[in-house]
Amino acid sequence: MSANTNDNNEEHESNRALLKAVIQMCRLGGDFYNHVGQNVKHYAVKQVCFDMAKSYFQQISELVELAENRYQLSEEETMTSTSIEDYYQNILSKQVKLNPRDLVAHLEDVEEQHLSELNKAIATTNDPQIAASLTNVVSEIQSTYQKLANVTVTELENQ
Repeated sequence: MSANTNDNNEEHESNRALLKAVIQMCRLGGDFYNHVGQNVKHYAVKQVCFDMAKSYFQQISELVELAENRYQLSEEETMTSTSIEDYYQNILSKQVKLNPRDLVAHLEDVEEQHLSELNKAIATTNDPQIAASLTNVVSEIQSTYQKLANVTVTELENQ
């Protein structure tokens, strides 16, 4: 086997692992915001959370298609692991009790982490199709978040 074939296999495997991790993170992001939305009393924050969840879930389909067709990843492989879910539940049980302003600040931190992970993934991949899909995910999530963060901040200031 030539060194070239080895490199291609390694690239394929690293892209596969990257897609798997990113799809899991997006599913988690959607679950995270859904869960916060269901547990928060403040209407504007609730809306932000549900719109963010929708934004994550809508973005996954393009990535899942690429993962299944090009990298033979099964649906099960892109589901989240319980340990990560436990971690989020743990954070959530503390965070949803925050006052709206602090909760929004916390959600902004979560979002910065998610976007930083996605941007790292874009920089890491050598597959232009993955990079393009991830760029769409990032811009969609950013625009949803920006619009909604503005609405929420305005509403919180008016209280």
